[in-house]
Amino acid sequence: MGRSKHSLELKLHILQLYEEGHYSINELCERFSLDQQTFHRWKMKYEAGGREGLQEATSCKFYSKELKLAAVEDYIQQNYSQMEVLAKYEISSTSV
Repeated sequence: MGRSKHSLELKLHILQLYEEGHYSINELCERFSLDQQTFHRWKMKYEAGGREGLQEATSCKFYSKELKLAAVEDYIQQNYSQMEVLAKYEISSTSV
């Protein structure tokens, strides 16, 4: 997966438009040529980590065996969706 073609400022602007109720998710995705999954990923990252959560990683992040096992267990037991597991354990979506 490559780097995002959308700047941090644009991501924040799009999320702000949604939060202020100016546009629906469908309208924003159409207007900015976004996939809905991308929008939801940005929203979850922002909710979990704020502005910093939306920034692109500059290096690879490594995860412990215990964290990986806990994340997989949560997903398999259907406690969380894939996106929720990524947010809960702060796993980069590019690691999937």
